Amino acid sequence: LAAALAKAGRLESAQLELQRAIDIAPDRWEYHADMARLLAKLGQPGQAEESYRRAIEVQPNSELPRQLLVEFYLGQGRTEEAQQQLDSIADKFPLSQLTEINQVLLLAQQGRSAEATKLATLLLAGNPEDWRVNLVLGTALNTSGDSREAMLPLLKAMKTNRGSSEVYYQLGFACAQNGDYESALMFLRKAARLDPSSFRTKLLLANSYYLNSQLT
Repeated sequence: LAAALAKAGRLESAQLELQRAIDIAPDRWEYHADMARLLAKLGQPGQAEESYRRAIEVQPNSELPRQLLVEFYLGQGRTEEAQQQLDSIADKFPLSQLTEINQVLLLAQQGRSAEATKLATLLLAGNPEDWRVNLVLGTALNTSGDSREAMLPLLKAMKTNRGSSEVYYQLGFACAQNGDYESALMFLRKAARLDPSSFRTKLLLANSYYLNSQLT
């Protein structure tokens, strides 16, 4: 129910449902992680971080809640903390593909686009059908200004996973950078439906509507 409410944009109602679930089953780390995502969308990053850390406390021997905290830091632009967390994960969970994927995103966010693209290309060689690897390669290429090159891995990611708002956002970004605003609008509308609370999607969508109107 909480997921359906969040998808419909009823974030406060979703928060109440999630809190009820946590009260009933406080040892379910997934509930704390879901609460963290929701709090981040509600603009409460401090409480979101606390919920991610609670998820780690509940499930200390799992890599996934730690990686979700890295993704949260990346979403907040807190690259130093993201790197510290990735280093900690690498010590506890060596040879992790998730660590390499998030390292690509971190490098791209730090403006180290060439390094990000190189690492993502190496990852893709060993995992050509992995939608996450195709997504991060497309993201790295978008960041470096190679949006035409980004389309192929992003379309492969979409083919495998049609439920990721990030895939559609990056496709929309690439199309907008390439001047194909009609395609950008198609992908961004899909991203907005999947994640109606995303401010950056709304901003790029509005900008693409405006630029497309100037061409017609």
